[in-house]
Amino acid sequence: MLKQHRFIPSLIIFTLLSCPVFSQKKTQDPKKKKAEKALVDYVNKLCKDFTDNQLPVDMGTIVTPFAINDGVLSIVRKFRDEEDSTKTYQVRYSVDIDKLNTVFYDYYVGFVSEGDWIKTETAPDSQSGFVPDDNGANMLYVAPLGDGDYGVKIKNKLEQLLQKAQSRGSQK
Repeated sequence: MLKQHRFIPSLIIFTLLSCPVFSQKKTQDPKKKKAEKALVDYVNKLCKDFTDNQLPVDMGTIVTPFAINDGVLSIVRKFRDEEDSTKTYQVRYSVDIDKLNTVFYDYYVGFVSEGDWIKTETAPDSQSGFVPDDNGANMLYVAPLGDGDYGVKIKNKLEQLLQKAQSRGSQK
């Protein structure tokens, strides 16, 4: 009986000490959250303002706009099947924003990762689940800006927003 009485206080103390550990939620830095929102708002505005599907690189139609969840930037686009134009398929692009190195601008603007960190998943139609593709990508197109000095300004602004949204940028 005496042994049982020693066990109960120990159990109560352990339970009280471990509760805060298990109940802690991962809270996000408000500055980082604000920076991520600014980045997402800007890339979605670029998509809306500059999307034209008559281009050398088919940008597809946006099904789910850019979003950042748990540090992962993603977008879903729908494309026409090249072999059967009556069919479409969807591609989900996703990448940890900390894996993005820079922003590129030529005719298009988009993100670059040093490795093939941009994950692509394909679904044959909107009712099917996404299946991961074997290969990743190192470029994620945002929008076709065309030629002009304004493209350099957009690239620079996008680069600044990316740096602020990344973990190493939000600590500044």
